[in-house]
Amino acid sequence: MVPLGILRYKKENPLACRVLFYVLVFSSCVTLAATAWQLYINFKKDLDYIEKRISQIKEGYGQGLSLGVWDLDTKQIHTLLGGIIELPDIQYLEIRDTADEIVAFLGTPKEQKVMIRAYPLDFIDSQGIPHHLGKFAITASLVSVYQRLNETVFQILISQTIKTFLVSGFILLVIRHFITRHLSAIAQYMSQEKLGYLETPIQLSRTFESNKDELELVVCAINRMRKGLIQYISERDLTEEKLNNTRNYIDGIINSMPSILVGVCSKGRVTQWNDGAQTLTGVSKREALGRSVYTLLANSDMPMESIKSAIIGQQFLKKTNISLSKEGQVVFYDIAIYPLSFSDQRGAVIRMDNVTERVKIEEIMIHNEKMHSVGMLAAGVAHEINNPTNSVINLAQIIMNDNTKESQEYDIARRITKEGERIARIVSSLLSFSRNAREEKKSARVQDILVEALALTEAQICKEGTKLVYDIPNRLPLIRANAQQIQQVFLNIINNSQFALNKKYPGFHPDKILEIQCREHLIHGKQFLRIVIKDHGTGIAQNILAKVNSPFFTTKPPGIGTGLGLSISCGIIESHRGFFNIESHENNYTRVTIDLPYDPNNPKRSS
Repeated sequence: MVPLGILRYKKENPLACRVLFYVLVFSSCVTLAATAWQLYINFKKDLDYIEKRISQIKEGYGQGLSLGVWDLDTKQIHTLLGGIIELPDIQYLEIRDTADEIVAFLGTPKEQKVMIRAYPLDFIDSQGIPHHLGKFAITASLVSVYQRLNETVFQILISQTIKTFLVSGFILLVIRHFITRHLSAIAQYMSQEKLGYLETPIQLSRTFESNKDELELVVCAINRMRKGLIQYISERDLTEEKLNNTRNYIDGIINSMPSILVGVCSKGRVTQWNDGAQTLTGVSKREALGRSVYTLLANSDMPMESIKSAIIGQQFLKKTNISLSKEGQVVFYDIAIYPLSFSDQRGAVIRMDNVTERVKIEEIMIHNEKMHSVGMLAAGVAHEINNPTNSVINLAQIIMNDNTKESQEYDIARRITKEGERIARIVSSLLSFSRNAREEKKSARVQDILVEALALTEAQICKEGTKLVYDIPNRLPLIRANAQQIQQVFLNIINNSQFALNKKYPGFHPDKILEIQCREHLIHGKQFLRIVIKDHGTGIAQNILAKVNSPFFTTKPPGIGTGLGLSISCGIIESHRGFFNIESHENNYTRVTIDLPYDPNNPKRSS
């Protein structure tokens, strides 16, 4: 339990433990140095004491020993040596003559922990002549000195260690109470995850009023920083909110634009991707950002090499009427590349505008101009044909008047008159078709419009083996319409039906039938005239049926169909406030239903 508690305390108070460690190290070093110095002083003092005692022995016994050696008085020598050996710490005594021969000794010599001092033995005789007799060696034991030294070391170390630990513990408690616990409180306050803690200022739990000490200065600094952070966070949040609103506003503007806008860097990687680009490619903004625009648009028919060159070369580029295939439908785009440079970065903005409607209008205008030219040509041809045709009919009538009905001449003239009248009807239909398509709507009979349309196509239809089936009542309500436009719709539908029948039945076939039916019909309580044109040709696949009214969409081979016929026809019927609908089953039939409202100014029935 104790080691765990120590470890936990060390983990919770690392600073205090680190201070304690340095205090212990420093105190131990000081203690060791002081102890060593004290031991050295004591040891030197003991040595000096023994040294002094040996000097006293020399002074007190030296003259007597010199006399005993001079007189060769062995008893006196041993008596003196015996007195010396009894003194403390004296271990061994020895007298040697001038020949270094032992004259006398007392005690047991040892080689370790001893102090040896040798003094000369000199004697002055009665005549005052000095004589050198040898030397006197004294060996003192240092065992007691070392024993006292060891005892002193133990006492000093024990006392100093206890004192060091007591002082260190006290210092630790002081540091813990006055410093580290407050630092821990500050750290705990600052380490909170939620920023709401900044609303409450930090306060230290102290039992006395401090006079702006270091901790109080730290707390004041933190509280000032807290206020600054609160203000900074508020300003940052406000700035972020403004930036987000601005970003969302700009994104909203970019995404609400009908154009496709793609921002790229100089390497062609996407930096901006609006909803139009997502609709075109099917790639979301999150998936597109950072990817190469050349990869994202690689599956389209766009001029990627020109776009890449413009982006790398920082050049403006514009391409018009670029056709792209989208879900099996041809769509036209104008593409523009705008160089973009800001700070030290470069890039470009790719803008794509769907101009299918514009191209459609241009094609319609071209088509109308062609139709106008054809109409003028037809009118000219009709006028040129009309005069000789009348002459032929008049001459045939004269022949009929000059011959009896039973004669062969009369029969030939009758046939010439009949065919001439048919030519006249065709010419009349051509003249009607060549009239200005912009003429105002007026009351018209659907029967007459159908007859004029069939007058232009019936001969070819019959020649190709198609059987025409009519179901048109004589008395039908009048409609208010531009007859030439409605005739153009009928001609377009009849031509499409004939194409489908010829494709399915190249020759004669009993099912090669074109049905035309007119009926009165009620839609949402309003009266309409319904015209149904049905063929049993190739039909239309269900997956493209919804696209057949779209501009430039055609099921015919290239060079035969423009993809504008049904689109123009649908537009004409809608301009007459009618309804245009196509039903089909592949390889079975196609039914085109046209609903035109009655003429509100002339509700009579035509006959």
